[in-house]
Amino acid sequence: MFVAYNKIVYKNVILENISEIHLQTLDDNSLDDIMMHLNAIVSIDNELGITNESILVMWNEIVSDAISCVYLATSGFYHPAIVVLRSILELGCTSLFFYDHKIECHFYKEFDALSDYYVSTLVTHHNFFTTRYIKAFYSDIDKIQTNENSVSSNLKLLYGTLSDSVHGRYKSLTKTTSFNIAYQKSHYKSFQDIYCDVLGMLILLYSLRFNKLDEYKDILFKRKEVNF
Repeated sequence: MFVAYNKIVYKNVILENISEIHLQTLDDNSLDDIMMHLNAIVSIDNELGITNESILVMWNEIVSDAISCVYLATSGFYHPAIVVLRSILELGCTSLFFYDHKIECHFYKEFDALSDYYVSTLVTHHNFFTTRYIKAFYSDIDKIQTNENSVSSNLKLLYGTLSDSVHGRYKSLTKTTSFNIAYQKSHYKSFQDIYCDVLGMLILLYSLRFNKLDEYKDILFKRKEVNF
C-alpha cells in the first residue's frame, strides 16, 4: 500500500524505526574496531593541527565524514555510508598529494578549483604511493612491504571496490528488497570491514609519509600491504 510521506509519517515511521535500528546494531556488534580506527583518524587530525595546517581543513572534513558514515550505517543506510567512505578515501589521498604538490594545492585553494585527482588518476599518472614514490620519504619501504608497489596496488583495489558500490553494479543495487529501513547484520558487517579498510589505508599513507609507523603500529600490523 502506498504511503504518502509527510512530517508525521517521517517522525513515526522513519525516525522511530532508525532509533530501533540503532539499538539493534549496538546490541549485536561491538564497534571496537570502528572506534579504534576513528580515534586514530581524530589523532591524526590533531597532529596536523599542530604541524601541517596546509591540509588540516581537508582532514577536519575527513573526521566529520568518518563520524557521519558510522551514523548512516548504524541507522540502516548501508549504501549511502559506502558512498561517504569513497569520498573519505579520495579526500585523504588528495590532501597528501597536495602536501607534496604546493602549486596544485595553491590553485585548489586560491581559485576554488575543481579537485579531479581521483585515486586511480593519482596512482596511474603520478605514481602515488608506488614503491619509488614512497622511497622519496621512507627509504626502508622494501623491508616492510609485501610486494613491489603493494601499497599503491591495494589502494587502487580498495578504490575500485568502493567505486563499484557507488556507481551501482547490479548486485549492489538489488540488496534492498523493500522500501523499509531495517537492520541487516550482513550489510553492517560488510560496511564495518570496508570502513576499517578505508581508514586503515589513510592511517598507513599518513604514517609512511610522516614517519609515524611506530605510533600507529597497533592498527598498521593488521594491514595486508605491509608486514609488521
